[in-house]
Amino acid sequence: MRAWIAGLGLALLLVLPAHGQGFAFAVFGGMPFRAEDEARVLALAAAINRQGPAFTIFLGNGKASREPCTEDLLVARPQRIFARFDRAVVSIPGDNDWTDCVPRSPAESGPADALGRLREAFFSGPTSFGGRPIRLARQGGLRGPHVEETENARWIHAGVVFVTLNLPAVPRPDVPGTRQVHPEVLPILPRLAEAAAAWIDAGFEEARRQRARALVFAFTADLWHPCHMVAATECRARPRDQGGQAGTRLVRDLPYDVGAVLDRLAAGAAALRRPVLLLHGDGHRYLVQPWPSDGRGGTIPYATRMMVPGDADIRAVLVEAQPEARLPWRSSLVAP
Repeated sequence: MRAWIAGLGLALLLVLPAHGQGFAFAVFGGMPFRAEDEARVLALAAAINRQGPAFTIFLGNGKASREPCTEDLLVARPQRIFARFDRAVVSIPGDNDWTDCVPRSPAESGPADALGRLREAFFSGPTSFGGRPIRLARQGGLRGPHVEETENARWIHAGVVFVTLNLPAVPRPDVPGTRQVHPEVLPILPRLAEAAAAWIDAGFEEARRQRARALVFAFTADLWHPCHMVAATECRARPRDQGGQAGTRLVRDLPYDVGAVLDRLAAGAAALRRPVLLLHGDGHRYLVQPWPSDGRGGTIPYATRMMVPGDADIRAVLVEAQPEARLPWRSSLVAP
């Protein structure tokens, strides 16, 4: 492990285009949720290849929460999809991939086993997946207390620092009326939240050290769902999401401190004073929001929040990065 960490700086330099040059990358997640949708996701991979992005980020949830947590759905199906990409694919685990795992047969994994299997299959090595893998620095591969969190990764491209975080969308267990969380999940979440907080700080520090042009964070959970902005009892009477969709029952407060995560992002962005892009899934709709809320009535300065489609909306987002421009992130949708 020390050998590949030692060579990481050189490897990163080898994949960088000229500093200051614009580039494009693709982002998708929350799919396929049905067996019949796998073919459409494979077609989406082909459509992304035709756009020629430098790499693709998968934001997790490669299966529906109701689908069984079997070896095929947890590992084999994502591997089949990632193998279709001409260039690198960097992935993170989503809540459907492990926190929602309730074994109903010996062939199915529980949450802890599912997370362990994902780490073994996707996050144990020094590189990404895809036809042209890239080198990654993994939090678990560096010195420090978070040796297990190998899914939290970082890399640099064209002077932009990219950071992935394991922040799953899990409902709070103390709110009546929400789906229950498997007991195995609750002891794991505080450690994940602590690791994510440390990795956020490390991401900003790396951006300062590298004098980065911009910083990108990628994770699963919609940290800006209205239920994170207000008390859960108030949220239950509000519409399901900011898009005005019908329904008032769903409460998406997470059993980890979302406020602390947003505080770190806001403080880091204010100090860095460079463009910050916050990529996430969970809501399954395309949304771009400059200077998003910090959860306390203010905003995260210099940041842009971008939510990707998912579920039945099988499309990806192509992000064109021009960090020196007044509008640093231009995005468009890619369909199969």
